[in-house]
Amino acid sequence: ASVDRLKKLQAWHSGGGVMIVSYEMLRNMTYLDDIQQSTVTPRKASPTSTIPTVTAKKTSSLDEIAEFRKYLINPGPDLVVA
Repeated sequence: ASVDRLKKLQAWHSGGGVMIVSYEMLRNMTYLDDIQQSTVTPRKASPTSTIPTVTAKKTSSLDEIAEFRKYLINPGPDLVVA
């Protein structure tokens, strides 16, 4: 699913044209706050402190979002209709 989307975005980015996605899809592919908050799980370092850790599954999601942002935001399309 996300691999297919990424391939289509890469082709669109290099070839140009029109890419139609819903606002919700655009938000899901580029919005970091939700996933960053869900990636942190506390791990006890000592009785008085906790150190956040990131799970491998969520790390790959962050990598995917970075790729989506590369094509959709930086430099991004000339026009966005929401």
